[in-house]
Amino acid sequence: MAEQERGLGPAPTGWSPPARYTTTVDLILKALADAHAGASAEARLLALVAMLRHRTDNTVRFIAEDFSADRAGLCESALEELIRGAWIHTSVAAVRAATIGAPAAVCPVPALALLWQKTGVGRHYRKPFNGWVQRLFADEMLYGQPAGVRLAALHLTAHSSVSGRGHVNRRTLAVLCRFSAPAVADSVLARLKDAGWLDTLHLNTGWDAPPSYRLAPQVRHYIPGSAPLTTRPAPAPVSLTGRGADLAAAAQTFYQRHHHAAPLRHVVTAFCPENPDAPWCTGTLRSAAQELVDEGWIEISSDIWASVRPGPAYWQALRPAPIQPSPSRPSARHALSPRLDHPRPPRRPPSEAVPGLSPNGRGPQLPLRGTLSATSRPHDKLHDPSRPPGIYTIPGAREILDTPQRPR
Repeated sequence: MAEQERGLGPAPTGWSPPARYTTTVDLILKALADAHAGASAEARLLALVAMLRHRTDNTVRFIAEDFSADRAGLCESALEELIRGAWIHTSVAAVRAATIGAPAAVCPVPALALLWQKTGVGRHYRKPFNGWVQRLFADEMLYGQPAGVRLAALHLTAHSSVSGRGHVNRRTLAVLCRFSAPAVADSVLARLKDAGWLDTLHLNTGWDAPPSYRLAPQVRHYIPGSAPLTTRPAPAPVSLTGRGADLAAAAQTFYQRHHHAAPLRHVVTAFCPENPDAPWCTGTLRSAAQELVDEGWIEISSDIWASVRPGPAYWQALRPAPIQPSPSRPSARHALSPRLDHPRPPRRPPSEAVPGLSPNGRGPQLPLRGTLSATSRPHDKLHDPSRPPGIYTIPGAREILDTPQRPR
């Protein structure tokens, strides 16, 4: 049965489980074993599924389809076991009523917050880790297998090398998968071999030789750190040559409309149509626009959003050409510009006093009040005692008095 028919979407194109998932599997299974979550393999598997679906409000949501063979292959007895142990607070009837189209059953699990705190696993990659575990349990080779077999397949896959080889300790496998005895591990491994999950199996019954195995090639894409099953197609080349000014103008228009810098992908895709089958990564976009950055048309931030702003070349292109000052008329010095020590012309020496002019040389020298000047003193030959002294100080008196009178 395909994964789409079971409600699980296909794995993202080009996705492979990270190598750190091996440590995560050990931490989660060890935490469930220390918390005594369930006394059977079915209850341990249900506790694992509940832990992966934990929400911030310490609840887990289940539907009736989760207990079908298409999903984890659990039975309602596993849920009853966890309810009796006060590990989960719900009822079998509430989960049974959560059919397709009905709301999911909200089950409080107060112990999960403390378990996640002990493991130290962050919340940022719990969702992709949950998807990896769910797809592994829903594989066609594990369809209809018991809970112990599925838990063993998870443990063996997480501890395999990239080539699919590994070895396992029986006692460790019995503790983590909740087997009744370490000898049960041999029958579980043989069942995985018959199902096709294991390509090679050596039980090695000696006390100092643990069982060794090799995963089948069909399931090696589940190994953490392995190559992806399908590779992502190469992105189409991006070329932005000669579009620097237009791209910078588009970034400025985006800022004026949204009041924040435009993402690099938003601006570049406006000039180059992106291939929907192979979306460009940030590194490809940066390398395509690096030439425009070197030319100064745009500036790209170093954060995760890769925001684009117009560069100095764009602003320089918008400025008009500066007006050159005339050589005969030097421009005035700005108030904040420094003074230039230009040589100043020497001052002229004070001019000597000119007779008949004022000391400043700007007008005629006026006579002093109450005194007779050289020009106003009468001549001896024209001196008339009948004329009072000082009469010549009256303007126009000399022209009238000194003019000879014609005889009548």
